[in-house]
Amino acid sequence: MRPLPAHAFLFPLAALYAAVAVPLSLPALTGGSTLVPGIAGPAGHAHELLFGFAAAVAAGYLINRASRIYLAALIGSWSVARVAFLLFPGGWIASLAGAAFFALAAYATIPPFVRTAKKWRNRAVAVILSALFGAGAAYALSGLWAWEQGQRAVLALGVDAVTALMLFMGGRIIAPAVGGHMERCGVSQEARVQPAIEGALLVAMATAVVAGQISGAEPLRTTALAVAGGLAGLRLARWRLWRCPDRPDLICLGVGYGWLAVGLLLQAAVAVGVAPF
Repeated sequence: MRPLPAHAFLFPLAALYAAVAVPLSLPALTGGSTLVPGIAGPAGHAHELLFGFAAAVAAGYLINRASRIYLAALIGSWSVARVAFLLFPGGWIASLAGAAFFALAAYATIPPFVRTAKKWRNRAVAVILSALFGAGAAYALSGLWAWEQGQRAVLALGVDAVTALMLFMGGRIIAPAVGGHMERCGVSQEARVQPAIEGALLVAMATAVVAGQISGAEPLRTTALAVAGGLAGLRLARWRLWRCPDRPDLICLGVGYGWLAVGLLLQAAVAVGVAPF
């Protein structure tokens, strides 16, 4: 049978899940009660955002063609993990289904970058995906042996991995789209992928991830986050999206990329006590 694209299934499922899960999480986050214990607090909300929604989107984007059997296993494990985590967080069903999804996603997404990527910047995606899917699997399996003290660190690693992936893949999506549109409008666009900035972004995020796992290295992590935020803002400015007022889709992508820069700078500001929260 003909292979099928994963995004045709995972994108709608992830969007539907977000539309359902966010309203369900609001009562607990605003001081009320909820019928779904899995997202009764900030940690559960963060878990489902990173390892539920974001992981599904990443897998859907990167898995171009797959067999029906593989997709059934991937989608089935993800769906079971979501329902089980919402209702019985830390239970063995949520743990095993979640770990199975991350193992299947890693199997289909990481090897292609290792085998075919020629530039180190492209191979870095394999490292980012390993961090994301590895953190998701570690959190899922932590429910089997009550490894609560490590869950916060795993969530932090997931945040860094998703941020790095969005910085990389977002640039690879926005740059050619903006460049192509400007060329059709008769405007030259020299700054596209911007490999030097992209490479520096990856180095800065890698430094932040490593420093976050080392006791006493918080100043280095803070500096790396600030550098990454500044580089992301510079990269965005050089795309000159203000010259695409007739393309709200590109403007929206740019706003999303801009929030990555803002988020990184805010993390650094909080670490040094500048931000009032």
